[in-house]
Amino acid sequence: MGNFTKKEPDEAAPFNMAALFYLEIHKIRERKSIAMIENDLPTAYDCLQELLTLAHVKLNNKEITKIEKFLSDAKKEYEKEDGKRNLGTIKTHLIKADRKLLINMNKYSMIFPRIEMTGGLESIRKKYDLGEKK
Repeated sequence: MGNFTKKEPDEAAPFNMAALFYLEIHKIRERKSIAMIENDLPTAYDCLQELLTLAHVKLNNKEITKIEKFLSDAKKEYEKEDGKRNLGTIKTHLIKADRKLLINMNKYSMIFPRIEMTGGLESIRKKYDLGEKK
């Protein structure tokens, strides 16, 4: 493993920024999962909105529109009066948004990074002698 403490601070910055980005996504996904299990639908909704914001730079407009539609449908149902609100419908819309978002984030390597990419994490792995790809 490379020793980052002997490098100039700015040399490790791209690697650290990428790692922090993946950790941030992981933390939000974990919080969303717990919220869904506990039926804390407003928190799950907020987490999905934040994930969509982070993924927005990679997704195309068609993908974004589909996910936003599911989230919008969930919000409309949630905003109904308590007696008319169907929590099952809300959760179904959130699950659909989550699945679509997860599929698209995975498609663009936002869940599991591809370190073999040229110029991306692969070049950082080589630069800091982080070991051979297995």
